[in-house]
Amino acid sequence: MRHHLLLILPLLLASTACQEKKPDWAKEGAPGVALAAQDCAKVKAGLENLSKAGGFDYTDKGEGTLPTDAWAQMPSSQRDQLASTLAYHASCVAGATSEEQLVVIRGEDGTQLLRRTLSTKVDAGDLIGGE
Repeated sequence: MRHHLLLILPLLLASTACQEKKPDWAKEGAPGVALAAQDCAKVKAGLENLSKAGGFDYTDKGEGTLPTDAWAQMPSSQRDQLASTLAYHASCVAGATSEEQLVVIRGEDGTQLLRRTLSTKVDAGDLIGGE
């Protein structure tokens, strides 16, 4: 089952509408826009696919649990993307973006693997494919 988790992770990463870079308006403190329903659906579908592969559970509050072995095998970019996906999912469920969405990922034994605060504010241009 753990091998399935590693096979599905690239699909999750490819299906999310999340970006690591912070938009210019966020650096300046301007308000963001709500996440589009289709983006929230993509994030949810990606998390569901990963969960169905086995060994991964998540909450609507930005928390996730997965096998420690799977976490150890992920490159840092996949770890960051998983954290971003959990943050965006929490924002979608809450109905609002946040400058400080807490994300916590634990191993199956409860060991905290990652604890990070991420911004889920997005630029409207990013949502419609702008530059």
